[in-house]
Amino acid sequence: MEDKPVKLKEKVYYARIHHNTVTYDVCDLVVQSVRDTYFAATDKRDKHRYLFSYNDINKLIFFDREDALKIVLDAQANRPKKYQYEEE
Repeated sequence: MEDKPVKLKEKVYYARIHHNTVTYDVCDLVVQSVRDTYFAATDKRDKHRYLFSYNDINKLIFFDREDALKIVLDAQANRPKKYQYEEE
């Protein structure tokens, strides 16, 4: 059996970015299940469970909170503007 990039009970950070709902968060997750192509992790605060592919590591899932926070702050600063008003 090959080693997986995440291990059970490991803490990871999810850079949750949803431009449509203007949601920019860093979620603290604990890995609960590890499978061949995906893993599941549970949010420490609201107990919401998320499924992730191993391809999401270093894109949405990070092992360092600072890295996740940087991605979220960059996305928030560069978020698409819904309405453009012309100044008079």
